[in-house]
Amino acid sequence: MPKDLRTQPLLKLNIRTRIDPPRTSSVYSITTKNSKGNFDILPFHSNFVTMISGDIIVDKELPTEKTIKMEKGILTVVSNTVDVYVGV
Repeated sequence: MPKDLRTQPLLKLNIRTRIDPPRTSSVYSITTKNSKGNFDILPFHSNFVTMISGDIIVDKELPTEKTIKMEKGILTVVSNTVDVYVGV
């Protein structure tokens, strides 16, 4: 990824649980895993739906890297928006 991140497109990430209010943030990348293995989601990813297991890493290998702890959920990607439904 280029050094000047200010010019890079972002993904909108929405995390929803049954208990907590939804969390929304803008991120450069998302890394997680499904039954096939680890995968990354970058801006302009094709529409996608999958069951995920394990943590979500946001902005991997960037200064803004953050790990979101979870066990399983459903992840959808539509038009640069990633929705994660935790505990489903």
